[in-house]
Amino acid sequence: MSSSNRPRSEPPTAPAAGPADPKSPAPVRPRLPLRTKLLFSVLTAVLVLAVLENASRLVLTVAPNPRWDYDRQLLQALGFPALADLLQADDTRFWALRPNLDGLLLTGQFADSPVIRFRVSTDAAGLRRVPPVGPSQQRVLFLGDSCTFGVGVEDHETLPARVQERLRDVSCTNAGVPGYTAFQGLRLLEELLPQILPHVVVINFGRNDSLVWDGRSDLEHAAQLERQRARWWNRLRCVHLAARLLRTAPPPQPPQGGAPRLSDAEFEATVRDMIAACRAHGAWPVLLIWPERLQMTEERTHSKQRVLLRLAEAERLPCLDLTPHLRGGGGAALYLDVVHANAAGCELAAEPVEATVRLLLLRMKATSPPPGRK
Repeated sequence: MSSSNRPRSEPPTAPAAGPADPKSPAPVRPRLPLRTKLLFSVLTAVLVLAVLENASRLVLTVAPNPRWDYDRQLLQALGFPALADLLQADDTRFWALRPNLDGLLLTGQFADSPVIRFRVSTDAAGLRRVPPVGPSQQRVLFLGDSCTFGVGVEDHETLPARVQERLRDVSCTNAGVPGYTAFQGLRLLEELLPQILPHVVVINFGRNDSLVWDGRSDLEHAAQLERQRARWWNRLRCVHLAARLLRTAPPPQPPQGGAPRLSDAEFEATVRDMIAACRAHGAWPVLLIWPERLQMTEERTHSKQRVLLRLAEAERLPCLDLTPHLRGGGGAALYLDVVHANAAGCELAAEPVEATVRLLLLRMKATSPPPGRK
């Protein structure tokens, strides 16, 4: 038979696929190593934490602290919570004035005061604005609490503004902050001295220093903050925000005892440090005693006021006690509440302050610059 007549062989065909055997094992996918799983878990956790932290920093620009939280609660309890709108938490001073406020309207009242309404403006450094003056070669820094700041009066009616108005060719800086003690004032002074290089520094503290808040001093709270900053999780804003949202703390109750915010000894040591810092920068320190309304009718002197008088004598410094001047110029009628003066009270208080500051500035002009001033 010839090859052309042979039957051709058909190529083998694959058997038809039958139904899958349910007992046959499924294809095995390669398993990720444990190390890879852990890496993915860590990266996911870090990403979530970063998102939460960035979102929290939009709400909390500075991590809060117990002192700042207590101050806000206290303002709420006293009946003037709007004052907290002026303030923000601060890493070194517990709280500070918010910068770049433009005529913020505040309304409220303390226990026995009428309704208080006033506007506040601050500069980029978080200091209350004083109406600007022309070019000046002499500068005065006012450092203090809410009385220096001017609770209840307009920017141009505060003590520093009234003194500047009288001196005309001298620039005055209002570094008063509501609620401050000398401890907080010293830290602010250390920031401002090399920036402003003032010729005279008017120091006004005492009332807040004597108050008992939670039975712990400002120094104790500052030490606690330092310990907390050493723990990395306490530097996360999201942790503080979560704590704030979960906290249901009641308003502060009147203290039953414990340490004041600064003892007399701590107050004296802190003011001495202020005096030394001023002298190191070539500035004249002036101590100021701001009386309470009760002292307009009663002959009494508080322990912190006695400390200032004793320090002024020991350090040979001017110490201005405003008590007789305000008592003779209107007394209790010059007050908005138990301690804050109204516009007329601030204007009257400016008289002896301006006279003392002018004398010191003239003395500095007539003599060579003090040590530390270039």
